[in-house]
Amino acid sequence: NIRGLLKGALRSDSEFNEFFVLDSEEGRVLVSTERENEGKIYRSRQFFKEGLHGTFTDKVQMLPGDTKPTVYSSVTITSFAGLPIGILVGRHDLTSVSRLMEEVSVLGDSGDTYLFNENFLFITEPRRIPGAMMRQAVITDGTRRALKEGTGSGIYAGFKNQEMLGSFVFLKNLGMGLIA
Repeated sequence: NIRGLLKGALRSDSEFNEFFVLDSEEGRVLVSTERENEGKIYRSRQFFKEGLHGTFTDKVQMLPGDTKPTVYSSVTITSFAGLPIGILVGRHDLTSVSRLMEEVSVLGDSGDTYLFNENFLFITEPRRIPGAMMRQAVITDGTRRALKEGTGSGIYAGFKNQEMLGSFVFLKNLGMGLIA
């Protein structure tokens, strides 16, 4: 039973929230650890298109039905002849990453660590702004420099317009940046 195998894999890897198998023709969910998602079609999504050709991890996004920023990873399922017959997809919302970042105490009381996307939206919940995740933009010198330079550090105005010493990195392939 494929659903049983997927549920077993889900239990052994708590980083994922769902596993599902897409057909290789139209991206229809054939079987999922969440039955209500079976029958959905993902033909237009990058994780389907790229998953037909190998392993792929998509940018952080929120698709209809997602309640949190989510990363989709996919891998081709091939026949014995090496032809694509389906795609295995793992869905991972960033709840565990957000919790981990909330627990960072090395920065002290004044420091904050957060992830943001290409549109400057918080994709993890900042410690001092409840409800900001995917609802509030964080346009600062640090986030602008991260998008422009990729990696660096320096003294710049933070999201509360206070001077701070910080580091940044932007992971273009995942469409997200980290400020610390």
